[in-house]
Amino acid sequence: MWMNSGELKIKAVKVISMTTWVFAFLIFTLSCTQKSPESEACREASLNDNNIFWAGLKHDTFAPEFRSPFGAVKFTQGNIRIRFQTCDNDVDSVRLLMWTERNRKARRIELKPEFRLFDLIGNKTLLWEYSLPLPQETNLIYYVFEIQNGSKTVLYVDQDKRAVSGGIGGATDSPRSQLKDTLAFEIAVYDPSFKVPEWTKGAVVYQIFPDRFRNGDPKNDPKDQSGWVYHKKLRKRAWTDNVCNYSSPNCSINPKDPDIDNVFYGGDLAGITQELKKIRELGVDVIYLNPIFESPSYHRYDTSNHKKIDPRLGTRKEFDLLIKTAKSLDIRIILDVVFNHVSSDSPYFDFYGRWDKKMQKTSKSLFGKNDASGACESASSPWRSWFFLPHFYSDALKADRKSKEYCPNFKVAGSKGHPLTYETWFNIASSPKINSRLKVVRDYFFQGGASSVVPFWMNAGISGWRLDVVADVDPGKIREPGNHFWSDFRKVVKAHNPDTWIVGEWWGDSKPWLLGQEWDTSMNYRLRSALLNWMFDSCDGLGCKGSSFSDNDSNEKSPIDVIYPFSESRFLDALKGIQESYPEDSWHSLMNVIGTHDTNRILFLLQMISGSNQTLAIRKLLFLYSFLMTYPGAPTIYYGDEVGLDTPGAWLKDGYLNDVWMDDPFSRAPYPWKDAGLKPNENIRDVVQKLGHLRQNHKALKKGSYSTVHVDDQARTLSFTRTYGDDLYLILFNRLETSQDIHLTASSDSMGSVRFYQVYPATNAKEALIYHSDKAGELLIRGVEGLSMRVLKKLK
Repeated sequence: MWMNSGELKIKAVKVISMTTWVFAFLIFTLSCTQKSPESEACREASLNDNNIFWAGLKHDTFAPEFRSPFGAVKFTQGNIRIRFQTCDNDVDSVRLLMWTERNRKARRIELKPEFRLFDLIGNKTLLWEYSLPLPQETNLIYYVFEIQNGSKTVLYVDQDKRAVSGGIGGATDSPRSQLKDTLAFEIAVYDPSFKVPEWTKGAVVYQIFPDRFRNGDPKNDPKDQSGWVYHKKLRKRAWTDNVCNYSSPNCSINPKDPDIDNVFYGGDLAGITQELKKIRELGVDVIYLNPIFESPSYHRYDTSNHKKIDPRLGTRKEFDLLIKTAKSLDIRIILDVVFNHVSSDSPYFDFYGRWDKKMQKTSKSLFGKNDASGACESASSPWRSWFFLPHFYSDALKADRKSKEYCPNFKVAGSKGHPLTYETWFNIASSPKINSRLKVVRDYFFQGGASSVVPFWMNAGISGWRLDVVADVDPGKIREPGNHFWSDFRKVVKAHNPDTWIVGEWWGDSKPWLLGQEWDTSMNYRLRSALLNWMFDSCDGLGCKGSSFSDNDSNEKSPIDVIYPFSESRFLDALKGIQESYPEDSWHSLMNVIGTHDTNRILFLLQMISGSNQTLAIRKLLFLYSFLMTYPGAPTIYYGDEVGLDTPGAWLKDGYLNDVWMDDPFSRAPYPWKDAGLKPNENIRDVVQKLGHLRQNHKALKKGSYSTVHVDDQARTLSFTRTYGDDLYLILFNRLETSQDIHLTASSDSMGSVRFYQVYPATNAKEALIYHSDKAGELLIRGVEGLSMRVLKKLK
């Protein structure tokens, strides 16, 4: 364990082995010799005074002396040791209030006082303990503490879980009746047989939005003013055109019906294939493609045929060539799929009457003839049961979504002539929601054999699935036992090929789906939030409020909160909370994003939280990529971020957030190809490429174990190690904008006599950067530039 010398006593208790209890408590006792608020309070504690010293209360899920083992646990683990600290002679009782996701009724469990701890100046604390038996199945355990002294009762809960889940909690006077999952400490209990594909751990991912990446075949380009997309003419823009602000009067042909979904730039599969070598140069292992199936819109999240490549992207032959060429370069392809809703202009629903039962288009006009093939056309449609029809007469939905859409010229029999309503996703009329609980729906998508949608594309050579709006399909097997959509999906996928990657889209804590029976891993928006908080310096302008910044993704109503400053300690605690949440395999394959098609461009955000300083924002972008390429998980590059694509969001009125920075469609700008007359920032790309090679060339940086080494909030530095076999790497970060020396002191029992040499930034010769004594070693790294990283490797 490496640490600053000033932290040695404070941190000692967190690094000790818990095998020898006597030694452990000796260290714990010595760590209390420095006066602290709780120890000062404990000197005045007494029983039966109807008073509880809050400063003496403590539970820390990150510390093994309070909860062991750390993090998610297999349901074969047996028991978990839970401890709680109070001042000695201060409280009558400590109880554990515990409930689970499968059993919502809280149990009250008495903790036993086990250990009195005395430091050298007479301060006294008492540790209370309970050995918690684990359920013998996957589950989520929630718990808080109830502390009582006479007539006084307080609760001790997990605070501010959106920022830092787990760790040290805090006391509250809130009554038990107000207890919620959001105030509870959590333990994920997962299936011991759970494994994720080995190739996903540490893989570098490159995300491509197909219409905006590269136009490789102009012959399949849509023609401007041709056809229509949901009542609007199709718009084809030049590659150099800016993404139009749809709130502007001159943006659309009809300002009352602005052009958004109907705007195309002409990117296609051929363009992706042409650039595969350049993508591979970045160290990329996986390409994540946003939807490519036939759809009316440019974004294609409104699918009209799940088994057909959209003609505006290319043909099946071109898709097969993409898979083949990628494979030759050791690149895997994963596809984006939506099982929650389809397009209203699809054979499944056929709002406009333009399709037949064979899923062939019968009309190019706005409205075709009603042939009773689509669910919106007739009660006899083969797809009728797929949808919630009528909307407000159906018992399938427990809540009214307020907005109601109607199938044209269709009356509900026996309902006094009411028009037929249908349930939509997010109140979007073009996206009728699917009833995914039905067997016929699951058979079509994945359970109906080789001709089902999922096996069909797996047989075509893809390596994984990114699952869109997952909670709307199935909130998790343990939360909705009668659904099991994702668990059935997993069974089919893994039976077909156990090496297939399953990634769910969720912005908050993904524990309910990562217990071994549904997904492999999740998009890690929690990490993105922590990174942006760490990068926050100043903010002045639209979206700024005090020391915070908000947009339509990061705000008070979102699961990731606003963007606001984090110290280095707070940042590492946030990372620890993420690590604690998930099984280790899932954690090592989390899709670590800083930008996606659903967020404002990262460089735009970094400018907003850096006092509008573009130069500083670019330095921070490179700093973030340095972190991603050395931290556990699957670092993900959103196309164009690696060349500084920074199209700003637009300040618009959102349906529920009022005026706010909106990302869609502005974050989906065309890639700035030089041969198209645009200006990519090649300097940024060069650094990202070097970092990608660094990760590829050092297996410990991809798959190695992780351990925090030191953190210094005053100096704004932190470091961690990655270890794989005999290889040990020390990674150091200087968050200051100016250069400084970083000095670490190592205890002899953790590192001993070790010499390192620098591998990044590259040097001409191996430099020994450590000196040591017989009992302890010290490491001094001179001149670490501001907002930069150093990677050192242990000399063998």
